[in-house]
Amino acid sequence: MKSILSPRGLLTGLLLLFASGHLQAGIRPSFRLEATTWRATDIVVVTEGDVIDGNLNVVETWKGTLSPGDAVSIKELGEFATTESRTVKPPWSFKPEKEPPPVIVSGKKMVLFLRRSLTSPPDGTNKPVWEPASPFKDMNTSVVWVEGQAAYSFQQLMNPGPSELTVLNQPEARIKEIVGGLVHVQKTLDEVAAIPDAAKRAQQVAHLIESDGSFARSEALHILAGCQTHAVPYLRQMLVKSSKPHLTEELISALAAAGGPALGGEFTRMLEAELVYWKAKAPSLPVGWWNNLNLGQAELAELRNRYGKTLRILYGLQQMKSKESESAVRQFRDYWRSLPQLEDKSGLTQMSQACDGLLKALSSVQPSN
Repeated sequence: MKSILSPRGLLTGLLLLFASGHLQAGIRPSFRLEATTWRATDIVVVTEGDVIDGNLNVVETWKGTLSPGDAVSIKELGEFATTESRTVKPPWSFKPEKEPPPVIVSGKKMVLFLRRSLTSPPDGTNKPVWEPASPFKDMNTSVVWVEGQAAYSFQQLMNPGPSELTVLNQPEARIKEIVGGLVHVQKTLDEVAAIPDAAKRAQQVAHLIESDGSFARSEALHILAGCQTHAVPYLRQMLVKSSKPHLTEELISALAAAGGPALGGEFTRMLEAELVYWKAKAPSLPVGWWNNLNLGQAELAELRNRYGKTLRILYGLQQMKSKESESAVRQFRDYWRSLPQLEDKSGLTQMSQACDGLLKALSSVQPSN
């Protein structure tokens, strides 16, 4: 779901954007274990040796086809030759009475998260070309430095602020355990995706939807939606049982993709139910409720989650372009615009804009016989 900002939020965003050229404000690269593991083709424990020049040797393989003893060259890591570049930044909340000596990572043990590039090496050999697996496409955030039991990586400690080398809240053993679990699930999903029979594929992948990992869940839903009509009963059942708002939104999107225009009537009824909900809730809401903390955390979360669910239903109808939804969409749009609590000119216009786009698309659709 797209973010929605109050006037203060919009102003803050503009100020941060303006300052970015001078203070480099905004989100900076940070190590993300799940995303980086999912994107990596190879994850290996390596050693730099006594000279820090980016030439490394594999000690252990967690994912991929590299073997212990293989040489890996990552020129970007040669930039950590200086002691200053390898000095760990203490957490911002860490303020001891007597400051301990700084931690300096040695490079004797690192975990690399790499992607095997499809490009040919410039020297014409068969050596693989390695790219960072980090979603930031940054080698600094594709590495975990290990010293003893502690692990370190680059993180943005404060926003605005730079990415800095700091301690992780998990030791190497726990990181290895998490990576192993993710690699297992990813392999399982690859095997399920290769099942040729759509009905069997849907049955096998359905139980993986409840995965705690967002990447595994998204991939499982993508596979399930690809099973089309075979997926619809499973997705309907999951929607009834789902108590997680983020999962509900993803299930709605997957159901729309799987069922297509045949579910136009079903999604129309879902939108009608959303109109009933908002008619009951909206009149008593304050204008600008999205960021109104006085509503209480629980109620605010419920409203935001319901907003996301409603929007996903509209997006599903946009995919289907079902003519039978036209009247329901118009009624919903007109009611949404009738209340300042809903059509908040400070930024809460996403819903009615989605309705406008859908109605425009439906105007050119011929009714089915």
